Amino acid sequence: MSTIRCINCKKAQHRKCFGTKLNRPTWSSLRNNWTCVNCSLTPAAIPASPIPPNNLPFANHVISPPSSPSSSPRHINLPTRPIIHLANQLCKKGFAFCHLNINGIKKRFDELCHFLKFQSNIALFAVSETKLNSRHDPIQCYQIQNFNLFRYDQIKEGGGLAIFVHHSIAATEIPVPIKLPKHMEVSILKLHIRTGIAPILVITVYTPPDQSKVEFTKALGSLLAFVADLNLEFILLGDLNINLLVRNAHTFSQFKLKKEFHMAQLMSGPTRVTKTSATLIDHMYVSHPLLDPSFGHEHLFSSDHDKVARKKKQKNA
Repeated sequence: MSTIRCINCKKAQHRKCFGTKLNRPTWSSLRNNWTCVNCSLTPAAIPASPIPPNNLPFANHVISPPSSPSSSPRHINLPTRPIIHLANQLCKKGFAFCHLNINGIKKRFDELCHFLKFQSNIALFAVSETKLNSRHDPIQCYQIQNFNLFRYDQIKEGGGLAIFVHHSIAATEIPVPIKLPKHMEVSILKLHIRTGIAPILVITVYTPPDQSKVEFTKALGSLLAFVADLNLEFILLGDLNINLLVRNAHTFSQFKLKKEFHMAQLMSGPTRVTKTSATLIDHMYVSHPLLDPSFGHEHLFSSDHDKVARKKKQKNA
């Protein structure tokens, strides 16, 4: 069959819309487990009882700040439409934090704009591997209405971060006073969702596949120690290029760090599927895993990576 249906809402999607040619075994397996992007962010797509942190998949993470002038962040406030005001919706619907390795934002920017236009509950949408260059790609060309942009251009081929934060949320960038491996990229933002509510840290990371795993394991420990000292709830998400579906020395080292800092890795199952492989390399770590057990990942656009997302309910002041 050339279509697939969500196991929850029965919404159909064409096979070609997955953006990559899937072999027959992979397609057959996907048909039995596929959840659409909307259901992946609703409690219906999540087990009825919260998953204990110790039973969650292997955890791992790596982060590093830009290390060259060309990769310094640039922030821009974008035009907004007053009819959409996220702050009034946070208490009712909750809000979502998302990440997608877009594998080149130029050819998928229109799709991203269209998606965010109709998603009123997204507080932050992080994009990695933008493959933008500050000399040739003006920041004005990548504005999205109702969102403020924090942009980090690539420091090597294949990198680059763009963080879109809804305009109704105050966001403050936190510099990382730690020396991290050269070709890793990081953004740390403190989001002030509502007055009277403690802010949330959102850490976005991209690390290339050829990065030394030993180096970023050490860097992760230092980074997490820094974050822990801030004493705030945090969400750490991104493409770490470590496949959590296998067990080896690298994933075990990350698992120990996860346990040490009391984190949970929320994603399960492959987040990147090709004709020859299925890997879980797009991760999401949280410091409070049982507060809002609504999370998931789903294919989006024509990228070969899934979007990972967590939906969080807003506490009353």
